[in-house]
Formats: sequence, structure tokens, C-alpha cells
Amino acid sequence: MPLHAPRLSGQPSSAVLSPPRSSCSCEGARGASHDASHAATVGTAPPAQVLSVASLYQLEQRFAAAGLDPSACYDDRALTGDFAPHTQAWLYEAASAIALVVQNAACVLDMDAVIIDGSLGRRLLSALRQTLATALQAYSWEGISQPEVLLGAIGADARAMGGALLPLYSSFAPDRELFLKLDRA
Repeated sequence: MPLHAPRLSGQPSSAVLSPPRSSCSCEGARGASHDASHAATVGTAPPAQVLSVASLYQLEQRFAAAGLDPSACYDDRALTGDFAPHTQAWLYEAASAIALVVQNAACVLDMDAVIIDGSLGRRLLSALRQTLATALQAYSWEGISQPEVLLGAIGADARAMGGALLPLYSSFAPDRELFLKLDRA
């Protein structure tokens, strides 16, 4: 099923860089922490970072430019009335950018699932999950496992809690090499 981008007259095709409102972080085997929102997207020259496309700041800016209340992205208004066409365009762009990151991450990580969460309204988060699932269908998953897309339950505190768990996990989690008897090279 192809994913089509909604078009708005006068809407710019690229967005201004802005600080992210949420991100996806992970810590690698060697202790390096990475933030997937800094991955490149396709379709722009030079490629934009995911955070400059999928950030709620971008949706707020679309609403403000149309004379609408920017805070609507945090509640159910974002999917109704005059907000809907702007939200649909943002959903397409955000899901397309996130899908590229998920597919590339699945090539190097064996992920069962990807959890999306943030300070956006729950109905908007659900719509993003659906649009992301559709966007992921456009990729070839031959030789790699397509992760399931799940909704988080933490909300606006997801980024801070995920970051806070990393040092706790690294300090207090069992040493997997001890249990799995892995050879150290």
C-alpha cells in the first residue's frame, strides 16, 4: 500500500531546524550512546536530520503559520477540522523519516520492536504509529526482521526516563558475559 504525501498550498517542502521534543536513544556494547534522531533523511540536499522533520516543533510551526493554536498537537484537536490537513502532512513526513531510521537500525540491530512516545496527544501518537507502520511497508525486509511498532505509555517524560535508565542499567544490570560465557577478544 503506497503512502501519499498530503499537499498544502504554500507549504514549504523543507523545515527549519529546531530543538527536538522527543528522541530515541540507545547505548551500544562499548558504552557509546547514540540518538537516532540525528540520522539523515532522504529527499533533501543536504539530508535533513530526523529531528528537523519529525519534531512536534514542526507541527506547532505549521499550525501557527495557518493561524491555528500550536498547542493542539498535544490534544485531540490536531486530528480534526482545520488542523487535520496540516497534521496529515506532518504525519507523512515524520513517519517517512522515522521509517528510514527504523529500517537502517534494523539492518545493524536485532530489534523486536520500536517504541514511539512523546508529549503529543495519544490519538496523534496512535495516528503516527499507523502512518509509520504503513511507511515501513515500503521497505524491503529481505534478510532482516521488521520490528513491531509499539506505543509507549510514559508520554512527555519518556526521553528523560530513558536517559536516566542508561547509567542505572550499566551499573546494576547483571554482566551478560558472566551468564552467557562469552569469549572476550
